[in-house]
Amino acid sequence: MEDKLAGLENTISKIWREFVNNQVGLSPSMKKGVALFISTLILRHPDKLAEYKEFKNFFCKEIMENIPEGDTKFTFVVKGQESVIDIKEVEDSINASSFHESMFFIENIEYLATTIIEQLIKKKWSIIASEEKVFITSDRPVIISNAKTGLLGVGSNGVVISLPLSPTRLLILEDNINNEENLTEYPLNKGHAAYNGLSGHLCRFHSDS
Repeated sequence: MEDKLAGLENTISKIWREFVNNQVGLSPSMKKGVALFISTLILRHPDKLAEYKEFKNFFCKEIMENIPEGDTKFTFVVKGQESVIDIKEVEDSINASSFHESMFFIENIEYLATTIIEQLIKKKWSIIASEEKVFITSDRPVIISNAKTGLLGVGSNGVVISLPLSPTRLLILEDNINNEENLTEYPLNKGHAAYNGLSGHLCRFHSDS
């Protein structure tokens, strides 16, 4: 997985400067590539390991509490695809070692990235451009917020995803009410305060829009 992520970063680096400086249009293939990069930034952060573990334990608990007595297998359907799982696998997963917990985390980076890409591409893509260096980045640059419902799933209504591209440019992905496909740029009013949090705070800014 580390090799795959390194390969992705190498590929993205070839278009990143042009994208950051708005020197090229946002073609469908470029949008898909950037969306893939953003999805891996969301999924690969070590903080996600605890979230995956919590979700897995919840999933396994629900299965064990609702499986009919005597059954050794169960079937579930995801996106029309049917899967059969042995109850023994669920029991083993509940008692998994830290190594297997880490493997579950790594495998889900690749598995979930496809779903997240689909949601990101649907959103409205905008750039907030500033004449001053007001945006900062960290080891967790992607910030997900939702002032409407509080739900932070990338496909949830009201979710806003922000990523500082540089100290002067901030990428915003939000609900695409008018089904806009082109990248829109908005200038940040000079002198207005703007920041993005280091650990998930909502981006705040004032633009001319």
